[in-house]
Amino acid sequence: LPDPEGAPGVVNTEFTAQTSAKSSEFTGEMYWGTGDHDFYAYYPYAQGSETSDAVPVSLASEQTQSGGDNSDHIGDLDFMVATPVEGIDPGDEGDETSGINFRYNHVFTLLEFRIINGHYIYQVRLSGDIMLSSPEPGTIDLTQATPSVGAAYDIDWPAEGTSNEVILTLTNPVNTTSDYETTPSIYAMVLPRTGEGDIIIAISTVTGSRFVVKETPGGGFDRGKKYVVELNATEDFTEGVSDIDGNEYETVICYNYNREWMAENLRTTKYKDGTSIPTDLTDAEWENTTEGAYSVYPHTEIDDFSSEAEVLAAYGALYNWYAVDDSRGLCPTGWRVSSDGDWTDLLNSLGAHGTNAGNALKSCRQVNSPFGGDCATDEHPRWDSDTRNYGWDHYEFSALPGGCRSDIGSFSLIGRGGRWWTSTEASSSAWQMSMASAHGNVTRISFGTKAPGLSVRCVRDIF
Repeated sequence: LPDPEGAPGVVNTEFTAQTSAKSSEFTGEMYWGTGDHDFYAYYPYAQGSETSDAVPVSLASEQTQSGGDNSDHIGDLDFMVATPVEGIDPGDEGDETSGINFRYNHVFTLLEFRIINGHYIYQVRLSGDIMLSSPEPGTIDLTQATPSVGAAYDIDWPAEGTSNEVILTLTNPVNTTSDYETTPSIYAMVLPRTGEGDIIIAISTVTGSRFVVKETPGGGFDRGKKYVVELNATEDFTEGVSDIDGNEYETVICYNYNREWMAENLRTTKYKDGTSIPTDLTDAEWENTTEGAYSVYPHTEIDDFSSEAEVLAAYGALYNWYAVDDSRGLCPTGWRVSSDGDWTDLLNSLGAHGTNAGNALKSCRQVNSPFGGDCATDEHPRWDSDTRNYGWDHYEFSALPGGCRSDIGSFSLIGRGGRWWTSTEASSSAWQMSMASAHGNVTRISFGTKAPGLSVRCVRDIF
């Protein structure tokens, strides 16, 4: 514990509060109760055996709250440094019972989440391009001057062992209400002033996951401050994106890998510079071209549609890989055609759903879907019926079976299968991802040609 002049610290000595106290930052008083209330020179308390002016400090990335409104875990995470209050006589030197006046300063930042319409939340995860926690301890010099309001203490963090995420798990899931004033609070602690930028907040409930991107305050989180974050779990947290044709797309976030995906198949008819993409190619032209081109599945082969415009709106366009690879770009500015690595990360993010990744990513629209309602439908766009495999749309990725146009120009698989190009070349072809109504997985394939017309999903890196 440093003295006001910054002399070296001492062993983390125990002190007993003798009176009630208040801070100019609060109104009213904080009472200790009738019994002794023990404080220490810094928190968390660890009995020291040697005089030290620098101590270890850490903040776990995996935090656990017992239930809604319970903040007991914060006491285990919080770290406070006490400094003597200047100008107040601490008592006679050498008198062990003399009173000493301290001001305790928080080292970290508290986030309080008030989430409505969440239906049993069991986890809240934060991820950003800034350091949010440090499971491995850094070192804080107790002799340093108290930082200005909101500024962070100077802490020597380790080169490895810091983290850009915080995972708050609820032992007992929180059943939220529809009112921000009454819904149970969820608390997490983060590091202050480590930078600014976007943070993904992932809300995991028994019915699925919801994601929102929030920008940190300018300059980053203030030390010693509590931020209240209000979220409605039923709202669409993503803003979507538009292509050069003005088509608007719903988007979804893959939390684990900080990427935002289109939740619909691409349907642009132009490169992003405005150049039209060739279309209406004959079978022979389609087979022989090495230029970018697209097709729309013939409406005459689908019962519910009377025009190719309707097919395009429902299932998207089918592009050859030359269009995917064209330097003028298929996707909107800031977006790109998803790569083999993007798809691999998406599948890995499904965790326990991995062996059923296709079903997890498929739209629930399917003939005889066991989910009923709007999911059980005969009308396109939808998947054909299957007795064992059906989509449940875990991420609201809404994969739909747009079929394909083969390298010789024929169309097939509408309603039964969907194939998506990746931007990753594979020898004389490129990698593609395949899903089928009769299978629950996602198959990674390459057929030795770049001519087939397949669906495309665009993606962007959030940070």
